Amino acid sequence: LQVDGAITSSAGATITVADNSDTLTLISTDADANVGPVLVLKRNSASAADNDFLGRQQFVGKNDADEEFVLTDILTRITDASDGTEDARFDLNTMVAGTSRNRITVSATETIMNEGSVDLDFRVESDNNANMLFVDAGNDHVNIGTSTDHGGVLNVETTGNEVNLVLVCKDTDANSGPILDLTRDAGDSPSDDDIMGTIRFRNDDSDLNMTQYVMLQALVQDVTSGTEDGRLKFIVMSGGNARNFLDMSGSNAIVFNEDSQDVDFRVESDGNSSMLFVEAGTDRVGIGTNSPDAEGHISGTSPHIDLGPKGSNRAKLGYASTNLLLGTTSSGGEVIIKNNVCSTDAPESSGDEIARLGDTVVFNES
Repeated sequence: LQVDGAITSSAGATITVADNSDTLTLISTDADANVGPVLVLKRNSASAADNDFLGRQQFVGKNDADEEFVLTDILTRITDASDGTEDARFDLNTMVAGTSRNRITVSATETIMNEGSVDLDFRVESDNNANMLFVDAGNDHVNIGTSTDHGGVLNVETTGNEVNLVLVCKDTDANSGPILDLTRDAGDSPSDDDIMGTIRFRNDDSDLNMTQYVMLQALVQDVTSGTEDGRLKFIVMSGGNARNFLDMSGSNAIVFNEDSQDVDFRVESDGNSSMLFVEAGTDRVGIGTNSPDAEGHISGTSPHIDLGPKGSNRAKLGYASTNLLLGTTSSGGEVIIKNNVCSTDAPESSGDEIARLGDTVVFNES
């Protein structure tokens, strides 16, 4: 059929071919830079209204029972026909297990995948990762870098030691940023001791059991408005059991070894690896030693204690060459020995003097 000029038909038309050649070809021989050829699907309605369908494309085939079915269905519609604020919607449906399912919807306000909420995963590939973004529809999880569900609502997987998550703030002012918030919104019923958030560090053990080795846990200790207190716990695996190594409470204390286990506490200085040492198993404290011989033990060649203000006269208690040394830094200072001092008083405020050591030695026999 050779036709020169426009064709106008008032009835439908069917083009049938008996081979796999192109059934319909649109050709434009225009040499300018404008668009062409152009295929227009136009619904010329005299009473356009919201939700009118405008056009439809269907890909139809047959199943093994020689029955026709729609494999893919593309629909468009007007969602708002108001002059000047027109909106449209585009839907792409495909046949899934015998039922037509929505795969993509594009509307005036959003683009939706899987509008019908069925078990249809969504996957985006990058250059080197087939699962750079993976929405696991059946488990309601989102994965980055993997299709494996690791148990989180969001799972991020890498195969090397690169950084998994980076937060960047390019603000040039002096305020804080970036900011990471872990928020528990308890609605109308917040309670004391609510756990607000947990950060867990996990790895396999020798039997390939996924094991929690370290956990940071934040709690509300007091939710009373105006006197709110928080609590932060550092829990570490010790001998196969999770132990509270460090507990920081808003209005109480900072506690090490809250679970009262045989876990020593050690503070290093520049030149001493046991500048302060709490030996948990023996209930002893060492200064300068990691093996204290008493409840309190200061170790060193000539250890001593200063009592008094820094840079001023002080009392000294020390040890050297098997001798106990007691004195003051003042030339006129005296060593006063008392008993019967009130347990809540400074020693100079109460008590009975029994001896005074200065330029002379005086014993009070009374």
